Amino acid sequence: MATYYQTATTKPEELTFYYVGSEKELISAEQAQKLVNLTSFEFVFSNDYLEKKTNPFWDVFDTICQLPSLKKIKVAGFESNTPFLKSLKKAKDLRHLILTNSHGTHKKAFRFEEDIFKTLLKLQIVDIATTVLFEDLPTSLFELPFLEYLNLNLDFQNINSVTEIEGMHKIFGQLSPYLKKIYVNTQNDKNEVLQNYLIDIITQNTHIEHISIGPQGYMKETLQDHELHKSEHTKSLSISELNITKLPKHVNKEYIEKIFLINNNLSSLGGRFSNLKVLYIKGNKNLDLEEVLNEFDLEKLEVLDLSNCKIKQIPIQFTRLSNLKELYISYNKIETLPVDFYKLENLQIFNIGGSNPITKNTEVKKGNPLLTLFKNFKKLNLTDTEKQIQTGVFVNNQEFISNKTHIELVEGCLKPAHKSIERNLIAYLEKKIKNPLQKTTPENIKIAFWGGWESITLKELKEFCKKYNAKVVDIESKDVTHICIGENFKKADIKTLQKVASLPWVLPSHIKQWMEQLETPFLKQLDESALENLEGFLRSSDIENQKMALEMMKTGGIPDNLLYAVILISLKKTLISLEVHKLLQKYVDAELYTILARIRVKFNWERMMNNLLKNPLINRVELAKAVIKFEDKNFLLANNILITEEPDWIIQYFTSNSELEWQTQRYVSIGKILKTKADLSNITILHIDWGDLKAHISKLKKMSNLKTIYIYTRSYHKNSKGYEAFQKECEEKYTQYTFIEKMI
Repeated sequence: MATYYQTATTKPEELTFYYVGSEKELISAEQAQKLVNLTSFEFVFSNDYLEKKTNPFWDVFDTICQLPSLKKIKVAGFESNTPFLKSLKKAKDLRHLILTNSHGTHKKAFRFEEDIFKTLLKLQIVDIATTVLFEDLPTSLFELPFLEYLNLNLDFQNINSVTEIEGMHKIFGQLSPYLKKIYVNTQNDKNEVLQNYLIDIITQNTHIEHISIGPQGYMKETLQDHELHKSEHTKSLSISELNITKLPKHVNKEYIEKIFLINNNLSSLGGRFSNLKVLYIKGNKNLDLEEVLNEFDLEKLEVLDLSNCKIKQIPIQFTRLSNLKELYISYNKIETLPVDFYKLENLQIFNIGGSNPITKNTEVKKGNPLLTLFKNFKKLNLTDTEKQIQTGVFVNNQEFISNKTHIELVEGCLKPAHKSIERNLIAYLEKKIKNPLQKTTPENIKIAFWGGWESITLKELKEFCKKYNAKVVDIESKDVTHICIGENFKKADIKTLQKVASLPWVLPSHIKQWMEQLETPFLKQLDESALENLEGFLRSSDIENQKMALEMMKTGGIPDNLLYAVILISLKKTLISLEVHKLLQKYVDAELYTILARIRVKFNWERMMNNLLKNPLINRVELAKAVIKFEDKNFLLANNILITEEPDWIIQYFTSNSELEWQTQRYVSIGKILKTKADLSNITILHIDWGDLKAHISKLKKMSNLKTIYIYTRSYHKNSKGYEAFQKECEEKYTQYTFIEKMI
């Protein structure tokens, strides 16, 4: 007779985490006594259930609170008039207490008993998201000796007198020396005296690393992100939407690194911050920006948000923000940008959209930042008008100059503002301009020079061209094929500019390299500008450019490390293009997508791969073999990729061990495994879903040495009509197996 074990997910004495989300998941108080190793308990119910007269939960909760290993309780749906607080006092070894709202509950303020925390002396984290009246805060909460993290949602509606306000000092004046993070979300905070007093008191506790006060908690972390640091000083301060006019006097300006002062009424920071890295000060409409920029070390700042501050002009100090990575200046009154704006070479996110009337950059001047394309931009938010101005008048920007009747280029205006501009010029060619660095037939080249040059003489250029059978022609020539753009311009009429904009072009500093590459496979060169130019092709929406890029990737002798960089730089655009333009699929093979798999592509992987694998030109087996070679099993299994008509060798890969896991079967069905010609005699242990077992149990004889079957069962399986009959069939008919049921 077979043995049939009925268990929960694991034995009660081994359970460390218990979650109750419905009445069906609730065990009895007697069963709860067996959870001797339980460390974490989570409970989410509605008040309707908790208010039932015959409710077994309270006995269970009381038992759980007395378990010896319990360290964390997270609950939602409780009211303070329930037995909850009485039982909670018994959890004497508790370290984490989290009270949250549940589906509209806690409309009334939660009331604590004064001595509730006197027995919970080991608490380190207290997160109370439900509303608590300030006058009902138990002083025992602030006497917890090891408290590290505190979040409160306070309502001050009944606080009116000065005496009551001064009572805050008793509560917040001497917080635990272990406390590192405090978040006070305020309601009914129109009392300016009250809120300023609260801010002043809390900021006196300079040992607290993160302080946040306000109605929305702009700095609020999740507890999963909560990591305590060893700092003995305040590092982060958030005081938002409280209409304050100055910072509290106790703020330790020497150590603070992050400040969130959103939607207040500040004109300045009121002192110098020597280590500031992040400053969010948007919505302060009386801000004196020049004064603010003198209140911290400009070279250390990495993030600056000045949105909606009625700023009209960017001060010259901006050019010293050399490490700035994110800048937000939307919804201001800015009319122009500083000439040296290009010096912000580390800028990655630049938001200038929304209401900024940038209208004064009507002519292009030497070193003007509007000629600069920031190499590191990850996100650029501009209006249509601002895009036109921000892009500037690069000679390849045909869209910009096509609707102009006259443009004057001031002498030196295209001189590279800093070292990355040359590479940027090549990387951002217009989509229909062919790549001047591609492998080209030299005898077809007719190159014109315009604007002068510094790095090479005209004689040298002619010698290079002669060597490769290329010709030097005048800019006015009808058959010019390429143009070399120098750095010294005086004037150019619109007709000349429009002609130049239609030609492939290159800078003088690239001419030698370009000429030398004409007889060499393009991508054998580890050249950064070549890499960026390939990126431009991959990003292009023009199908011919994409086709050319893929040809170069396949035939250009490209080294692995360069290809990785190309794919990583332009991944999203590349994959979208490959999927949308089905014509390009014939250029895609297993080798290319093996490389994508090797660098762990994440973007729309399932959808893209399934579409490509429908193409008969793709060798699915070779692709999968290559993937397995790199031991990326997750790629092979991901979302049914390569599932239809799996060859035997794939099944063999899944069944190479003596234990066949249920997770594997989620991707390659047990039915297909049993149909394969692969040898399954090595399997001795099988993990299988209840429904799959019922459907295929008669075919398990192919696994001739199978001894143990773990059955993964859900509650709806047990409620089905055939459950008991199948259980009986297993016990009576298939006596050669040991069945072990696992509830999931």
